[in-house]
Amino acid sequence: MSSLLDELKRRAKQAGEFAPFWDFKENPEFVGRVVAVRDDPRSPKDSPRHLWDVETLDGQRYTLPSYVVLDRALAEQGAEVGKYIYAHFIGEGKKAGRGGRKPFLFEVTVMSQEEAEAHLKAPPKVERKKKPEAEPKVGEKPKEEPKPKVEEKPKAEEYSQVEFEKGKSIINTLFQTGYAELEAEKLRKYLEGQGVRIPLEDLCEKMGLKIEEGKVRK
Repeated sequence: MSSLLDELKRRAKQAGEFAPFWDFKENPEFVGRVVAVRDDPRSPKDSPRHLWDVETLDGQRYTLPSYVVLDRALAEQGAEVGKYIYAHFIGEGKKAGRGGRKPFLFEVTVMSQEEAEAHLKAPPKVERKKKPEAEPKVGEKPKEEPKPKVEEKPKAEEYSQVEFEKGKSIINTLFQTGYAELEAEKLRKYLEGQGVRIPLEDLCEKMGLKIEEGKVRK
């Protein structure tokens, strides 16, 4: 009997004393459990709003204000004593009419006690860290990262005879049309466009032509 009385006295609260209101403007997100639901005495009797007494995950007690949008969302999603709720204040909406107040807008989720507590008991997700490479042993050379392969440009003699003949034919044709000299850079780009990969310098050397002052001459 004395043990029960002592425990009841320890838990006793002054009549009419309630937990402080949660300030959504200062702390936009609330996560916790519903411990009691009361009608808000300031709301109309024919459509009463509710004061939701809640407890945070670390055991702190608060009361959620009876904002119209918040109260309606909690009720529609089946919030009741024992269930867990998430309420996120996302800002103020537009006034419904002249003289009206801007409604507070919320994102709301309601979860059953069983589902919520299963999440609470689940071990936290741990990101797997990449194992550090083992340090080389004494006297062992560290592994060298493979160097990217660099495509070597073939030498003049490695080009096919077909390409040489094609390039030679193009240059000879240009000279035969009356050109005394050819612009080296333009000729180089033209040959590349025709699929001739032989460097212009190598091609001219084989044909006995000269490149002087940016011009290809006989």
